[in-house]
Amino acid sequence: MIEGPGDPGSDGVDFRTFILSLGTSAMLHLGEIPDPDGGGAVVNLELARQTIDLLDLIKLKTAGNLTDEE
Repeated sequence: MIEGPGDPGSDGVDFRTFILSLGTSAMLHLGEIPDPDGGGAVVNLELARQTIDLLDLIKLKTAGNLTDEE
């Protein structure tokens, strides 16, 4: 179970943070933001596609089950 902020033992990861991290990963692999390790943009379309497909799957599976905040 992923705990949210304020939950006992929480590490600060919640659903919104998870989705944001996937979106950032997709942007990184598309070369839209620089690689934090190397500084330059690196394009990896296969990883970008996998991440975007995962986001699409999450959107499909969570339809109607999210809070207004999410």
